[in-house]
Amino acid sequence: MTTYISVKSFGKGFITHADQEQDGLKFACLAGDITQVDGDETKIDAWIERVKGVKEVKTDALKKVKDAEKTGKQNRIKELRKEIKEIESSLLAL
Repeated sequence: MTTYISVKSFGKGFITHADQEQDGLKFACLAGDITQVDGDETKIDAWIERVKGVKEVKTDALKKVKDAEKTGKQNRIKELRKEIKEIESSLLAL
């Protein structure tokens, strides 16, 4: 089973050796606060409870991922524009 989870805290113990090796869960941390988990539903539910996650509908989760990626790209564009202006200013000073 594949489940999408929204999680606000990604600290120590978020994904443990036991989660992966003993419980057989497979994780993919996606953009934003979405984590995709594959495995046995009861093991996933126990993991969600431990990390205080919230199950997400697949379409909602993927929309959140897309929105987070878009925001990240927009922020990177702003950073690059700022760097270009700094370079242009340095060149004009020469």
